[in-house]
Amino acid sequence: MVENNLLPTCEKSGSYDNVVRCTVCNAELSRETVIVDAVGHDYKELVTAPTCTEQGFTTYICSVCEHSHVDNYVSALGHTYGDWVIIKEPTESESGEKRKTCECGDFISEEIPVLSSGGDDDSSIDSSNSESSDNFNSSSYEEPVQKGCFGSLNSNMASVLMILPVISIAWIITKKRK
Repeated sequence: MVENNLLPTCEKSGSYDNVVRCTVCNAELSRETVIVDAVGHDYKELVTAPTCTEQGFTTYICSVCEHSHVDNYVSALGHTYGDWVIIKEPTESESGEKRKTCECGDFISEEIPVLSSGGDDDSSIDSSNSESSDNFNSSSYEEPVQKGCFGSLNSNMASVLMILPVISIAWIITKKRK
C-alpha cells in the first residue's frame, strides 16, 4: 500500500512510503520510503529573431511549470539601406531631398542644395551624392535626419516599444501560475 505520496516536480524530487500491513488486523509490518527523482523541465523554444536595431534571442519556457530563461543571443542585424532616391528635386529657390530606406522602414534623409543659377545642371545633385571624405569638415558635419520605424520618437521610446512583446509574454506566464 502507498502512503504519503509526494509527486516529483520539474526541480524537486518526490517520495512515497511503501507500507505492508497485516491482512487480518491491519497492523503495519514494514515501511519503506521510496525517493522519486525530479522529472526535469520540458522546455519549448520561442525564438525572437534579431531586427535591424534589436538583438535576437531564444526564450525557453517549461511546458509543465512555466519556468523560463533566455539564451542564445544574436546581435542586431544593423540597417541595410538601399540606393538614394530623390524625394524632392531641388530648384533655384528651394532645396531638394534624397532618401535611403532600410527594409524595416527606417530611412536616412539628406538635403540636396539649391540649384545654382545656371538652370537644371545635374552636377549640383551629383556633388551632394558624393561620399568622398577628401573635403569632409567634421566641425560642420550634421548627422543625417533619421526617421522611420517609430517616426520621430527618440531611441529610448523606440526601445520600450520593441520590448513590449517580451513583457507581454512574461505577464501571460505570471497569470497562468496564479
